[in-house]
Amino acid sequence: MRSFFQDALLLLARATLTPHRYRSRLYRRAGMKIDPGALLYTNVFVEFPANISIGPDVFMNHGVHLDGAGGIVVEQGVRVGPYVRILTSSHETGPESRRAGPLFRRGVLIGKGTWIGAGAMVLAGVSIGEGCIIAAGAVVTRDCLPHTLYAGVPAQPKSELDRDPPTRTPA
Repeated sequence: MRSFFQDALLLLARATLTPHRYRSRLYRRAGMKIDPGALLYTNVFVEFPANISIGPDVFMNHGVHLDGAGGIVVEQGVRVGPYVRILTSSHETGPESRRAGPLFRRGVLIGKGTWIGAGAMVLAGVSIGEGCIIAAGAVVTRDCLPHTLYAGVPAQPKSELDRDPPTRTPA
């Protein structure tokens, strides 16, 4: 259960007037594992910060919602567009009298270098491979292969993406 102090830190971290250089520190004080090089823009709504890990060089735009109940891992270099929702909890289908059955929580992994477009939704238990593009408005309900473009509701693979050529090290 979150404390008043934790709630205050999260509220301050998402505030428009809070300078960017202080946000990662505020999220860290609230319990999130966040690299100092990550930037969460204004109005990023965070639930269960202790279950969220944000890697280096990550950017999350305005209005992102992170439901960390089941755990969220965001790897290096990920870009997240405005109003993206990453949800880690939902309900099993219940009986006729109450269709929202028992609650479940499943973690989400977003692989290195992925780009998630504006308004997309990532649902509980999904792993997105590295180097993916998730199109704006897509709803990701299943795991995504690396270096693939996904679009639609539910998100489907549309095309494979080019990979960077291997870098050569000087002899």
